[in-house]
Amino acid sequence: MADNKNTLCPSCAKSFSFEADASKCPHCKYVFTRELQNIHTAHQADINGKAFDNLVEQSIQLIAKENYEEAAYLVNALLSLAYSNDQNLRKIGMLFHEADKDAVALVCCERALQINPQDAWNYHCAGQCYEAIGVLDKALKYAQEAVRLEPLQSQHLTLLGQVYDRQNQHTLSAKAYLQSIAMSNRYEKGFDHVADEHVDLTQIDAYVQELTKTHPQSDALYQAMGHLHLAKMNFPKAEEHLKRALALKPNQATLLNKLADVYQKQNKFDAAVEQYKQVLAIDEKNVETLRSLGKLFKEKSRWAEALPYFEKILKLNSKDSNAAYETKEMYRKLGNPQKAIEIMKDYQKADANYFNWAMHHIFEILYYDLKDDKQLAELVETTYPNKINDSFVYDYYGYSLMNLGRLEEAVKSFERFTELEPKNARVMRELGRVFCDLQKYQEAIDILKKSFAIENKNSYGFYYLALAYHKLGKDDLSKKTLAEGKQFDPNYKWFDDLLTEIDPNHQVTPTPTETSQQESSSQTSTAGVLGEGVIPGLPNFLRDLTQLAKENKIDDIFGRQNELRELIEVLCRRSKANPLIVGQPGVGKTVLVNGLAHLLARGDVPDILRPYRLLELEVFAVVAGTRYVGTLEQKFMQLTQFCRNNKVIIFIDELHTLMGAGSYSS
Repeated sequence: MADNKNTLCPSCAKSFSFEADASKCPHCKYVFTRELQNIHTAHQADINGKAFDNLVEQSIQLIAKENYEEAAYLVNALLSLAYSNDQNLRKIGMLFHEADKDAVALVCCERALQINPQDAWNYHCAGQCYEAIGVLDKALKYAQEAVRLEPLQSQHLTLLGQVYDRQNQHTLSAKAYLQSIAMSNRYEKGFDHVADEHVDLTQIDAYVQELTKTHPQSDALYQAMGHLHLAKMNFPKAEEHLKRALALKPNQATLLNKLADVYQKQNKFDAAVEQYKQVLAIDEKNVETLRSLGKLFKEKSRWAEALPYFEKILKLNSKDSNAAYETKEMYRKLGNPQKAIEIMKDYQKADANYFNWAMHHIFEILYYDLKDDKQLAELVETTYPNKINDSFVYDYYGYSLMNLGRLEEAVKSFERFTELEPKNARVMRELGRVFCDLQKYQEAIDILKKSFAIENKNSYGFYYLALAYHKLGKDDLSKKTLAEGKQFDPNYKWFDDLLTEIDPNHQVTPTPTETSQQESSSQTSTAGVLGEGVIPGLPNFLRDLTQLAKENKIDDIFGRQNELRELIEVLCRRSKANPLIVGQPGVGKTVLVNGLAHLLARGDVPDILRPYRLLELEVFAVVAGTRYVGTLEQKFMQLTQFCRNNKVIIFIDELHTLMGAGSYSS
C-alpha cells in the first residue's frame, strides 16, 4: 500500500493513479485544489497500519469541513483495504449524499450493499442516491427492496413515494406516502407536492378506508387527506377529514390553520377568522396564522384590521420583508404615507442587504403618494452621492428632475439608466421627450429611433419622434410617423393636435372609440371590452373573454380535459394561484384559455370560480397613450383597484413581452 498512489475523484467518483504533480482527474477533468502527494503522505501511516477506525473518523470529519478531495482519498483507501463494516461505509456515503456528492456516495452505498445485501437500509441509502441523480429505475428497484425487507419501516415507504412522484406515478406515490404517514403518524412534507398533482381520488379514498381500519388513531392520515381534498377543491371532504384529525388531536395549530384555509376557500369569512384566532389563543406568535389573518382582512379591504397582524410579525422578526411590505401598504391604504416611509426606513436599518429594496418603496411613496419631487431628488443626492449600478435610482431621479424643470440633469440621469439597461425602451422615450423640451431635436430622433428598434408599438414614442421631425422642418417624415402611430393607436388625441399644427386644414375625424360611444351612449353592452364607460380613466385594454364565449365569438376547446382540470385546480388554490402556460408555438396555449372562458360562461366550474370573469389584458394597448410621467403606473393602479373590486381572472398573453432587462424592470 505504501506505493499505491490511487484516489477517487470527488466529482465523478472514478479511481485513478496519480503522480507527484497530478492535479486533474483524467476522466472528468476535475481540477484538485489540494496537492494529492501531500494528502497521500499525510495518511500513509494509518493506511499501512490498517487503522480503520481512524480512517473512518477522519473521513467523517473531513466531509464536515467540506474537504471532499481528502475524504474521497480515504474512501478509496478503505475500499482498497477491503474494509467490511457496511454501516460505517453507508454512514460516510450518506454524508457525501447530504453534501450533494452523490457519485462518491453511491460508491460507498453500493459497497455496503455488496457486503450486506440483507440490510434494508443499504438498499434505502443507495436508492436515495440514485433518486438524487435521476436514475429512477434503480432508485425504484432499491426502494421496493427496502420495503420488502422492512415493510413496517415508514421511511422506506416515504422514499418509495418520492421515487414514484419523480416518475409521475402520482397515485402510487400518494399511496406510499399515505401508508408511511399512517404508520408513523407523522405528516410527510413531500406529500404536499403529490397533493397538487393529478391523482385518482377514487382509488385513494378506497385505500385510505382500509388504512383507517388498521390505523384508526392516525390524526396525521386525516390531516393528509384533508390537505389532498383541499388541493382538489373538494371542500366538504377536506373539512370532514380535518375535523376528524382535530377530534384526535384537539388544538393542533397546523390542523386549525388548514381548516381555516378550507373555510376561506368556501368564502366562510367569519368561520375562517374564528379558526385563525383560535390558533393565536394557543400560540400568539404563530407567524403563519398572523400572516393569514392579515391577508384575509386585506382581501376584504379592511386595512385597519389587517394592519396589527402584519405589525406583529414585524415585531417578531424585523427582517421579514413580506411583513414590512404589507405593513407599508396598509399605511398607504389608510392615507398615512409618512408612516409607510418610516416602516421602510426601519427595515433598511434591520436588514442592510435589502437597503435598496426598501429605498425603491420609499421613492414610490414620495413620487406617487406625496408627489414630492423635491424631497425625492434630495434623498437621492444625499443617499447616493457617487455613481452606482442600481438603475431604479436613476429612473425615479430622472422623472423627479424632469418635473422640477432640471432638464439637463434629467438627461444625465436617464442616460446613466440606459447605460445600465440598454434594452429599456421606456426610459429612452422619456429621454427623447426631454431632448424635445430642450429643443435638441436631432438627439431626440436618435434616441427614439433606438427605442423603436427595441419596442416599436408605443403612441408616446410615435408622437415625440413626429414632433422632433416637425421641429426640424421634416414634415413628410413627421406625417409618415403620425400615420404609423394612428394605425397603432387611433384614439391618441395628440396625433391630431400635431397634424393640425403641421397642416391647419387637417380634418380631425372621430376616433373609433368616440364613434362607438356616441352610437351606444344609451346601451350598456360593451361587446366584451371594458373601456371608458366601465372604468373612468381606463382605455380599452381589457377583453371580456367570458362575455365573448357567451356570444360564441371565440372558439371552444375539445379534449385537453386534464390540462383544463390542472389549470382550474391551480386557480382555486389559496396561494400561488397563478398558472403559467408554457409550450412550443402552436400547441394550443391560448386556446386552452378560451376553453376556460367557455367553462366560466356555462358555469361548469367549481363554486369558488363561478362568480369570476376571465379578462384578457392587451399589453400594447396598456402602454398606448402614456404621455405623462406616471401615467402607465396609474393605469396599473386603476387596474389593480378594479381587480380588487370585482371578481376577475386576468389573462396575459405573450407574457415574455412584459419581462424587463437588467437590475430594474419596469
